[in-house]
Amino acid sequence: MISKETINPNKKENKNFELLCDMAELTALFESKSSLPEFLSDVVGMVGAHMRSDVCSVYLYHHQEDALILRATKGLKVANTTMVSLKPGEGITGKAFEESRSIREGRASQNPYFKPIPGIEEEMYEAFLAVPIRRGVNRIGVLTLQDRKKNAFSHHDTRALKAIASQLAATLENAEALIEFYQTSEIPVGYPLLVNGVSAGSGIAIGKAHILRTRSESFAPLILSESERTRPFSETEELVLFAKSLGATKTQLESMQRTLDIQVAEVADLIFSAHLLMLRDEKFSGAMQESIHGGEFADRAITSVVNRYVQMFLHHDNPRIKEKAQDILDLGNRLLRNLGTTETSNGDYSGQVVVTPDIFPSELVKLAAQNAAGVVTLGSGHTAHVALLARSLKLPTLFLQSDVLSLIRQGSNLIVDGSHEQLHVEPDTKILKEFQGILKTRSSTLPIDCPRVSLTIDGTVVKVLANVNLIQDVEAAQACHAEGVGLYRSEFPFLVRNDFPSEEEQTRLYRRVLEPMEGKEVVIRTLDVGGDKLLGVHHTHRENNPFLGFRGIRFSLSNPEIFSDQLRAILRAGVDRDLRIMFPMISSLDEFLSAKEQVDLALNELANEGLTHNSKPLIGAMIELPAAVEIASDLSKRADFLSVGTNDLIMYTLAVDRTNEQIGTMYTAHHPAVLRSLDRIIKGVGRKISELSVCGEAVHDPALLTFLVGRGVRKVSVDPNRIPKLKQRIQEITLSKAARTAKDLLRVRTLKEMDAYIVQNGLSTIG
Repeated sequence: MISKETINPNKKENKNFELLCDMAELTALFESKSSLPEFLSDVVGMVGAHMRSDVCSVYLYHHQEDALILRATKGLKVANTTMVSLKPGEGITGKAFEESRSIREGRASQNPYFKPIPGIEEEMYEAFLAVPIRRGVNRIGVLTLQDRKKNAFSHHDTRALKAIASQLAATLENAEALIEFYQTSEIPVGYPLLVNGVSAGSGIAIGKAHILRTRSESFAPLILSESERTRPFSETEELVLFAKSLGATKTQLESMQRTLDIQVAEVADLIFSAHLLMLRDEKFSGAMQESIHGGEFADRAITSVVNRYVQMFLHHDNPRIKEKAQDILDLGNRLLRNLGTTETSNGDYSGQVVVTPDIFPSELVKLAAQNAAGVVTLGSGHTAHVALLARSLKLPTLFLQSDVLSLIRQGSNLIVDGSHEQLHVEPDTKILKEFQGILKTRSSTLPIDCPRVSLTIDGTVVKVLANVNLIQDVEAAQACHAEGVGLYRSEFPFLVRNDFPSEEEQTRLYRRVLEPMEGKEVVIRTLDVGGDKLLGVHHTHRENNPFLGFRGIRFSLSNPEIFSDQLRAILRAGVDRDLRIMFPMISSLDEFLSAKEQVDLALNELANEGLTHNSKPLIGAMIELPAAVEIASDLSKRADFLSVGTNDLIMYTLAVDRTNEQIGTMYTAHHPAVLRSLDRIIKGVGRKISELSVCGEAVHDPALLTFLVGRGVRKVSVDPNRIPKLKQRIQEITLSKAARTAKDLLRVRTLKEMDAYIVQNGLSTIG
């Protein structure tokens, strides 16, 4: 026990020391408390009272969720504390935890890391003091004080709170360990529940949870509720019901297929082909009719036949057939809905948020086509290609970084909040109404007016082009006055179909990208599969490390027939257009020259066959490997243009798998090594810098954008939804200041110094 005999004569120091003594007694009483919440409530109550602060809160770090969870508070208006959570680095509290340092602010709202949490009235408190709770190297959480009065806390308070946090560390570490243990046991989970994740965009989805499948099963079987029947069995009536359901299902699928031809032309002809083929298969529908003849109600007949077919598909050796099991389940659900025996009769996922541990690109397109409100799945997201596809489809998608899917029950009320990257499970009425209002406002908000030309303050033109994944992105690019297509990811039609389109099919697709962009440059990147873009139908085995394996230009050069079909299709589609062909994953000049030879062969073939084509396309290479950085000068002399792919360049430079949830936070665009690599590329291309573009999510980072403009880059490319904010940011840049900033950034040595410089110079996230 701490002795009170040596109390400091300073009055406030005395109060703080007395508090420390009381805290020592409180920790000793931990075992006698009836519950953990009661103990933590006593902690914040005692600290808040002694420190005379309006608010005292304790956040404990939850390892499985990788989040700081508010466990107790005195002063904040929170009905359920566990609904408030912060990621490490998020807000002042998250920053104190991430950097293991105390943060004291006289006016919290002026701190660039300040992030008020909606609904708890935190913004009314100006003074803020956050102290990390540590035990050795283990970070346990954060103890915070807040007060309405500005500059309410002194350095004496910081010192006192640090001592209190140290005294509490061992007990609070045990407390959080017990909380995690209880949450993973059979004790029921408390709702509402708030879960952090990574969002594919800023969209919001509200709906009932539809569990597509769980980790313990490859596909969830079709389940029929055991509600009492209100009618006797009649074979005639059941056959009529079934026939009507069959007809309605066929009509719905054909209608969606026609709609898809406008929205997702890449897969319109195939996306529901399995559904329609099964409907026309007499063995499939016939088996259901036979069951009805045998005395089964129509819904039971559908359920039993669908589940039998699902098992047949799942046990097949061909992976393409296995994947179609979900198509059969979708079809079964639609048939049941169209019987009118379920709550909805529209036959799709309207008003539902689909929950699944994993998802195929083709499944994502189908869910969007079937009006799913949103998707919740496991994974890291960020720049993974399912996330890019979800963004193009404007389908709110949240990637959870820990397996909490088991906490979501079928039919639970869900809110996917893309802006804050959070999932609300069974939210209360107040939160639900708040998000419903946001959705209503967004639907009535007029689109942002984008300038046609992007100019810095001093009149320098910086061209902003669009990254295109699906054909519908071209329309969005035009609406934002994109000055061309800086990157068309041609692998997406392959991924969503999971096979290889023919030359004719590809020609039609590429024309729909090129034709609307008359007079503007269009860069088509050749097929880039591998890594996080796997074509399951092609690989006979999984690579141990696909990011370092058979992908990009390696795949194309090793499959000359596939490569030739694509090159011919691109050239045929590019007649009378500013066509540019770019090769991905170039690691040597030899690879680039070999790929260029294939273009020459395709040009000769088309000329000999008398087929109309673009005879003078520009040929370029993507710099996304450290090896390509080193040979940028050599590549610039043989290529017509170069494009830096920041998504992969950052990953390979930092050895960070961007889809790995454990190290995803290390994926940093403004890392000193990344900036110096970019500088080497810029120096390497020299006078040809006008033919250098930079694309990817990292361009949206204000620090990186300022650096690029300051070092002479005049062409960038981002997803269409990023263009308005990016153009706005460019209009705020002064060339001379950007040049000085770029030089400063190149002198920075550590990430800590880099973060400090970014904050001090207002280079925070664009939004």
